[in-house]
Amino acid sequence: MASVFKRTYKRPDGRMVECKTCTAAFADWSDPTRGVGIVRQVPGYLSRDASEELGRNLEKLARLRAAHEPMPDDLRRYMEGLPAKLRGKLARWGLLNQTAEAAVKPLSGHLESYATALRDGVASHKQKGRPATPEHVQKTVNRVKTLLDRMSARTFSDITPAAVGRCLRDLEARGVRSKGIGSKSLKHYHGALYAFLSWAVRERLLPENPLRDSAKPDPAMDPRHRRRAFEPDEVARLLQAARKGEDHFGMTGEHRYWLYRLAVESGCRAGELRALTVANLTLTGPRPGVTVPAPVAKSRRERIIPLKPETASELRTFLRGKLPNAPVFRLLRPENIVVMLRHDLERAGVAYVDDSGRYADFHSLRGTFASNLIAAGVDVRTAQDLLGHASPMMTLGVYAKAFRGSHQSAIAKLPTYDRPEIESARATGTYDGRADCTGNCTDSGSKAAPNGQRDSSPIRFPGGSGEHVSNGGDAAYSGTDGAGVERGAKVKSLPPRGLEPLSSG
Repeated sequence: MASVFKRTYKRPDGRMVECKTCTAAFADWSDPTRGVGIVRQVPGYLSRDASEELGRNLEKLARLRAAHEPMPDDLRRYMEGLPAKLRGKLARWGLLNQTAEAAVKPLSGHLESYATALRDGVASHKQKGRPATPEHVQKTVNRVKTLLDRMSARTFSDITPAAVGRCLRDLEARGVRSKGIGSKSLKHYHGALYAFLSWAVRERLLPENPLRDSAKPDPAMDPRHRRRAFEPDEVARLLQAARKGEDHFGMTGEHRYWLYRLAVESGCRAGELRALTVANLTLTGPRPGVTVPAPVAKSRRERIIPLKPETASELRTFLRGKLPNAPVFRLLRPENIVVMLRHDLERAGVAYVDDSGRYADFHSLRGTFASNLIAAGVDVRTAQDLLGHASPMMTLGVYAKAFRGSHQSAIAKLPTYDRPEIESARATGTYDGRADCTGNCTDSGSKAAPNGQRDSSPIRFPGGSGEHVSNGGDAAYSGTDGAGVERGAKVKSLPPRGLEPLSSG
């Protein structure tokens, strides 16, 4: 049983003095190889009651370790509040394992280790050894840090689904600066934290991901920046306005023309166009194209986008005299690219935000490329490869947009069901039911005579090489059928087959 006492020590003058702090002693039975328990002593507190509580909890921890049972939540929270030096001593004794020790380590240290793993390409199995870009690492760490600061989370135990949900709702209402953020950005924040916790599980710093069963934000619930695709006439007006425009942000009209044209004809992202060099363009030969190197591509996989022959021919003239390692464009900062594009859109008479609240920004040029591929009948797999997407759902669900009038043209392509030849056949009695049957009609579809008697007009059935003529009783064949029945032979009425009318006899 745990006990508490105060140590005594001898002063230099020879007097024995009692320590002010207490010492807690408890029996450790966690090592099954020993026949007896070990008496452990740890420094306690000034308060005797607090020191007794420490001894009881340490003895309880030793019993749980001996029985190989997990710590309850109240004991785990108590251990997290212990000084780091005492937790290290308990870990050396085997009372706290690596997971429990990591649970009480500040999250700032774990976040730094996660950033290092991202740079080394070992943060997840999806990286496959491919290092993340500095921009991606910085953005991911900032998102995780924002959530942790808003939750006031110090350790892994402070991260719960309820706390994360409250934090995301607060971000949605007030955002990072002053206004709220959309559901798509919320999904990115949630995904960054989820990836960080998954890394901690793989590193055995957590027993399980606390967000494993939590619901992810739906990006379609509250979109704040919905993009649209440029219509063909809008692209033409934008290109002409850029080419004839004056210099803007250090870029000539010709440079802006080719920047927009390459973006809409190749689907390259702004970052990929920024890193594009003359050597990445194949402008001669039977297969001209743009090569996006793996270190530049967002997916870290090289892809080649073919170019039209006329585009390659004009690009050769535009890039004449440039060295192979020279950049094709000297792009501005992202925020200045937005201002530059909006200036050209205004000169072209193209709305930056349409009546439906959809935006036409620089990334919309990539969406226009995807929409043109789908509208041209390109299969989804080819469009996915050209865009460098990981799944076809990204290509169809996010990038492919409907052009103006596409819904009406789709309905116009549907087949018509108004077939006059069928209606004419029904009027002659070939099919079950007559088109002009509006009154007292029999079940067989023949119209009743005015005096109430059955209409005895002959009904003709197609079949064989002749015609089967019936007057309501026995039937006779004129000609021969496939079985070799002679002409005029009397046969009984045949049962109805297919669309043949029922016999009236």
